[in-house]
Amino acid sequence: MSKNKHILIVIVLSVLLAGVLFAVTLSNRRSDVVGDETYTEPLRETLAPDWQYPLSEVDWQALYEQYNELRSYNTGSNAGINTPYYYYYSRVDKTPLFGKSTQTLFPLCRDAFCKHEDCFNGYDLIVESMACLEDRIYLLSLKLHDLSLYDEYYLYSTDTNLNDLTLESELPKAVNFMNGLQTDGKYLYWCEDIYNEQGEYLYTTVVRYDPQRGECHYLFESMTGDYTMETLDIPDYNMIIRDGMLYTRFGKNVILRISLQDLAVEIIATVDTPSLNYSVKLDYVDDRDLVYYTINASNGKMGELQRLNLETLQISPYYNKYPEGHTYMKGGDFGDEVFLCIDHSGDSYKDDPYHDFYTDMYTLEKGGRAVLAAGRIYRLTPNGELVELAQLTTDGIPDLIDNVMNYDGRYLYVAYRTYKDYKNEYNPDSDRTNWNSLLAVIDTQTGQIVKPCELQATQE
Repeated sequence: MSKNKHILIVIVLSVLLAGVLFAVTLSNRRSDVVGDETYTEPLRETLAPDWQYPLSEVDWQALYEQYNELRSYNTGSNAGINTPYYYYYSRVDKTPLFGKSTQTLFPLCRDAFCKHEDCFNGYDLIVESMACLEDRIYLLSLKLHDLSLYDEYYLYSTDTNLNDLTLESELPKAVNFMNGLQTDGKYLYWCEDIYNEQGEYLYTTVVRYDPQRGECHYLFESMTGDYTMETLDIPDYNMIIRDGMLYTRFGKNVILRISLQDLAVEIIATVDTPSLNYSVKLDYVDDRDLVYYTINASNGKMGELQRLNLETLQISPYYNKYPEGHTYMKGGDFGDEVFLCIDHSGDSYKDDPYHDFYTDMYTLEKGGRAVLAAGRIYRLTPNGELVELAQLTTDGIPDLIDNVMNYDGRYLYVAYRTYKDYKNEYNPDSDRTNWNSLLAVIDTQTGQIVKPCELQATQE
């Protein structure tokens, strides 16, 4: 073989080797570097093998006791209710319960012989709210009557396995509406709308129920002065109860803290709003902060999330402790665990193959903000880095994330919608204008995604 041929072979082998090394370097590039100058397709493998974290070995009761008090949810925000073995998400039609071990949806009524004509699987009996107190799950329920303003309200309870549904109380018939069931200490609380005899709305107040005695009464009925049962007018979507305190909005922009022991009222913040159209919306309360935002009543436009420190009463931006260089749009703190979404509409993600979809006018309109269309959820590590946990997609097209709702110590619960649900470049002929969110469940140990609503639809 000639000397020139030897040189040619060496050159070819060198080029091939350099190409292999370059490909390996790209494949090993981690997705925890996000928002840099050019978009990098994140890795798709799960975080750990399934056999390393088998569901059959999960102690759901222990996780519930550990994580249940980390975050007080505002039931009006459709965050869902965490119970020891099931997750309740009311926006899933007729099958609102997700079994954690089985990873399937099923109806509230589990009686195989029930005709479902007058139960929770029927049309008339509706679960308005659900809450878990000690070893019982409570359901505040409404039975509709089409020709009467006087609906029937019931309070049921069941064990944590949903095996002994028991009628706790048939609530007094009145022209009102009840919702926002919450628990604190040994009591249950809910909101009740008060109307006059002509069916005109007057105000909303709070009821406290003692399960041991089976008794309930209006929380503020004996109050006088500036804050009375009528003037407080507490809507269910702006009431959060935690650790003996009730947090609510007074007027449009004043945040109150009310002691449930002596009903002492304290103004803890007066929020500056852009205009009179804006009002304060409480999101949740943890052991340090109250998180809230402002919302425009005329167009639904939301302001940025803010933190109110419950000890110092100082207000700071919600995302001020997270890595800089990103615009955070949705997220949730669950004790030491933080899950976030990032705006993908900027130039940093211009090389993302779905960047045009993120910034499509229809997507922006339906999603509100471009991040909802990316479908990506990131986890904040203890050392302050962002690592992609999962990306929700349908037919390979990213989903719209409505909300990072709940976390039970193992599963992260997310509300989402798909490209099929509205008009966009992948669904140009759609005329849908309204739809419910779907439920996605993400295993935070393996990164695997379960979409129980879609699984159920394929089986029907």
